[in-house]
Amino acid sequence: MTGKVTISEVAPRDGIQSITGDFVPTEVKIALIQALYDAGLRRMEVGSFVSPKAIPQMADTAAVLAFTKTLPGLESTVLVPNRRGFEAAIAGGAERLGFFMSATAGHNKANLNRTREESFAELASLVRDTPKGTLIRFNLSCVFHCPFDGVVEDAEALDWVERI
Repeated sequence: MTGKVTISEVAPRDGIQSITGDFVPTEVKIALIQALYDAGLRRMEVGSFVSPKAIPQMADTAAVLAFTKTLPGLESTVLVPNRRGFEAAIAGGAERLGFFMSATAGHNKANLNRTREESFAELASLVRDTPKGTLIRFNLSCVFHCPFDGVVEDAEALDWVERI
């Protein structure tokens, strides 16, 4: 088999965002990213521009993103759920954005507090407003199974994939 595999490490965001209790200091997050970088990883999801009330561990994403700009060749992605997060990401100099929503109504409402149609409309406007040269990745959650709605029918998931 020939071809290229690119690994995108998500621990600096996904691994840290659900830690409860004490806030993980920015310096610890930076040390994690530095260690992953030193190990040869060059693509990472480093944070989310989300409400610090909803996900306190991501409150310092702007500072973490600023650090990543000091690492030559590192491709840093930040997740952006809405207009406020988008504006913060752009102001912070993000060059790679991860937009996201869920294929299921239940998870989208629980995760983003809006309908899928509302999420999709807002994300479409963000795509239009994304500065030239900024890369976009679209994440569609719960395409097979949803913790709220159960098994996802193929047609339902494919409908959202086709809209994207």
